[in-house]
Amino acid sequence: MALAFGKPNFTPPHVVRAMRINLGFLPALWAEKGDVVIVDDVDYALKAAHKAGRLEEKVLFVTVSEAARMAAESDPGLVDIQPWGWDEAVRKQLERACFPQSSLPDHIQMTLIRNWSNRKTGVALLGNVRKFIPETVGESVICTSVDEVADMCSKYHNAVVKAPWSCSGRGIRYVLGRFEGGMERWLSNIIDQQGAVTIEPLYHKVLDFGMEFSALGDGTIRYEGLSVFHTENGAYIGNVITTERRKMERIVKYIPSELLETVKITLQNELATLFKGKYVGPLGVDMMVVLDEGRFLLHPLVEMNLRRTMGHLALAWNASPIEPERIVRVRDGVNFELHVKPIENAFVKVL
Repeated sequence: MALAFGKPNFTPPHVVRAMRINLGFLPALWAEKGDVVIVDDVDYALKAAHKAGRLEEKVLFVTVSEAARMAAESDPGLVDIQPWGWDEAVRKQLERACFPQSSLPDHIQMTLIRNWSNRKTGVALLGNVRKFIPETVGESVICTSVDEVADMCSKYHNAVVKAPWSCSGRGIRYVLGRFEGGMERWLSNIIDQQGAVTIEPLYHKVLDFGMEFSALGDGTIRYEGLSVFHTENGAYIGNVITTERRKMERIVKYIPSELLETVKITLQNELATLFKGKYVGPLGVDMMVVLDEGRFLLHPLVEMNLRRTMGHLALAWNASPIEPERIVRVRDGVNFELHVKPIENAFVKVL
């Protein structure tokens, strides 16, 4: 939402503010021992971190003003800020708290991050990857008018339409045969606000997964691991916590491991070309296995997330081979909480 708004004076809705308070401790999962984690409510973070596995013993929870004071007293070269993801509102909050300007992305970098986070970037990357690996499947088209979308829906018959900036299944609509008036109104609003939409065929999805990466300061893209997650009606439900071997075993039931390795290397090369010297931080690429005319095919880039993802969070557990597979998700009860539970069965079946 903040990226779609694109300005520093963004006020998140109440539910987002509540989530930020309840889940502010999460960076402690991937932080190094001795790191500082900025939270809105230190006491709440201490309790939640303890419940999640005594994480409060590993990091120091502080408010943003306390963190800014610590940063001002430190060597500027040692201050490394790693938010879940960068947007103008986050940058403005840190700037207002008097963090050193040298520790924040400048406005040119912020513009690049916002532009790269647009689904248009994923459309271009998908085309590049498929150019090198034609045995994959997937296409996506950018449309700037309702008429263009209607034409593509006629071509695809069943289609998925996506707003340029959205996540977790929000900003997505399905067209199943008929292109109706409610869809036209939604499209007009999105195109007016965000300039375009993307549209792609509705595939027969069998398995959701992804690859997690980090863009490093030397311009290389480090592969972090696989992300296997579960969705319902396009909405994200949770991530599987298990070993890389088990995740790979789940995927190679449908797709050869050699193809996955080729896709990984191709993405690393393409992302390094795109981000070198311009972006440092986490990112993830969502993929899926689809069933097409009796064959299982790999869609190598459903979308790219230029931020940390729940896949990165699941990787932070460093699952042991002797542990049962679990699923991690955010549960909305009285408060938002991180919920981890064993899973008995895989989420997908051969159809």
